[in-house]
This record gives sequence, C-alpha cells and structure tokens, in this order.
Amino acid sequence: MQVQVVWRFSLNFSASPNESVVFIVHGFRSDSSSVNQMARVLTTQHRVFPVDLDITFQNLRSCVTQLMDVVCRVVNDHPIRRIHFVAHSTGGIVVRMLLKITAISDKTAACVFVAVPNNGTVLADAHQIVVPEPLRGLHKPIASLTRDFVQSLDLECPPHIAFGGIAGLKSWRTTRAAFRGPNDGVVAVSSVYLDEMVDFVQVP
Repeated sequence: MQVQVVWRFSLNFSASPNESVVFIVHGFRSDSSSVNQMARVLTTQHRVFPVDLDITFQNLRSCVTQLMDVVCRVVNDHPIRRIHFVAHSTGGIVVRMLLKITAISDKTAACVFVAVPNNGTVLADAHQIVVPEPLRGLHKPIASLTRDFVQSLDLECPPHIAFGGIAGLKSWRTTRAAFRGPNDGVVAVSSVYLDEMVDFVQVP
C-alpha cells in the first residue's frame, strides 16, 4: 500500500485521538504484517488496530463476522466516538459489507480504500470460468469478487462517511490483456472508483 498517499487523506476529525480509532484491513492472501508500515505511520497521530482476517480461504461473510467481532471488542473496551477504516483490496469489500450494520456505520467517519475492487474484477470472472469447479472452493473469496457478485451485494456509501480511493497504474504483463483500461494488474482503476469518493488518487 502507498503510505505517503494514504497520509494525504486526512483522518483528523472532530474526535480526539483518544476517542477515535483506525482499523487497517489487509487484502486477499495476506495478513496484518502486510500493513505494518502503514500502521507505524498512522500510529503517530491515531490509535491504530491492524486486523487479521482469513480472507484467503473463508467466504467474505465469515470475514465480516471476524471484523465485526474485532471492532465491537475495541469499541466496547475504549471510549470510542469515531471509527475510521483503511482497507486494501478484498478487505475493502469486507468493510463495505460491515457498514451495512447500522451500529457500526453510525460511528464510522471515514474509509480509505486502496486498490479495492468496488465493482469487482475481471480476473475473478476469468477464475470462475477457467478454474475447474472442484478447485474453485480453495480460495472462496475469489467467487465474491466477480463483477456480478459484487453488484448483487447492493453495497452503499452512507453519506455521513468520507470515502477516499487509491488506485494503481502499474499493470502486469501476465494480466494486461484482460483489462481494457488502466489497472494495477489485478483491479481496474474504474473498479476502484466510486462516485461518492471525496478524493481519488491514481499512483504509478
């Protein structure tokens, strides 16, 4: 994740650092160690909790439950007024699914999405076609990242939450032919972007 670019997105809201918290959610085939640098930067001004989810093998609804448990535990243990999320890749879809829970959404002030396939990804579509059905279950989240499935989730952006997006432009030679526009090799820039975003950055 691009630490310097995320720093551009202001997380300095009305709540004091002691009353707000930033949850950092990793992406597919990763864990909280992948966001250590991000956590170190944000910790200088915020209370930060990197979250470990089983995004590689569990379906996304299970990951939502895992994230909800962490968020509720932190909120219950601290006098939290405002929640912020920084999420990478598939972790952003998990966050958006979590925001359907009003009690959490109402406390959320901002979300920064880094390379999140908000509109699905063509690679997930291809995976469901090319990979034999018995093998698709090995990485359950991929089925949840097809363009049709993400659209079926009917995810919304609550108007009181400030959304920001960061999309990569460095494509991969092995996947370049699958995309029709700028992409980071996995997710198209157009899939990261949401109309509700108050800021959107594209990085090489």
